[in-house]
Amino acid sequence: MLSASRSSLVEVSPLDLVGVPEIAEMLHVSRPSVWRYVSRDDFPEPDAQVRGKRLWKRATVERWAKRTLPLKFDPRSKRDKP
Repeated sequence: MLSASRSSLVEVSPLDLVGVPEIAEMLHVSRPSVWRYVSRDDFPEPDAQVRGKRLWKRATVERWAKRTLPLKFDPRSKRDKP
């Protein structure tokens, strides 16, 4: 079942929607990293949900990544440690 506002997906091809695995591939990160991004306040809300799977417009994720990545501080990064 597709859950989304009709106006937000009127001109969107199914190929333009991405889930966590596709986002991981796009950003060259692991799936757990994507889930950490998704939990951030600044990550966009999903544009649709199909059978419990959250989907985002590819362009929306690309804009977020361009604006946000690399993250300014990662506590696990060796560079940030004294």
